[in-house]
Amino acid sequence: MIMSIVSKISLASVLIVVLCIAGFTDAARTKRGLNALRLVINTYTARSALDYNEYGCYCGVDGGGRIMDAVDRCCYAHDRCYESVYNSCRRSAQFIFTRIYCSHGSCTCEDRRGTCAYKACTCDVLFGQCLRGKPYNRANKGNCPDD
Repeated sequence: MIMSIVSKISLASVLIVVLCIAGFTDAARTKRGLNALRLVINTYTARSALDYNEYGCYCGVDGGGRIMDAVDRCCYAHDRCYESVYNSCRRSAQFIFTRIYCSHGSCTCEDRRGTCAYKACTCDVLFGQCLRGKPYNRANKGNCPDD
């Protein structure tokens, strides 16, 4: 029984180390929609994707209201891009599997041009490019004033 617990702890420790190392590698590929977005945000901003969840009025689920700042404007544009993908593909962009490669501060989509996956990936890359260099205002995290 104790050996089983020790082996589970060891396995969990190895998994944590692997995940941490994967977050700091210079080049990375991913095939999952939301993982791709996380990778893009980290590549272009060196911030966690969680920093942008519920930022302003458009970063996160169910955006609406007044655009708070340049970061929120990027989120607004990303939402509109995803709407365009949905309208042409009839699938939510965040659930489309994409192939993306990120290295040395930029990302490229590896899916065939014109496909829904390529369109969804392009939304994410444009979002990352938009966020790059934009000031992050901690006061806008979790803050969307009612109009």
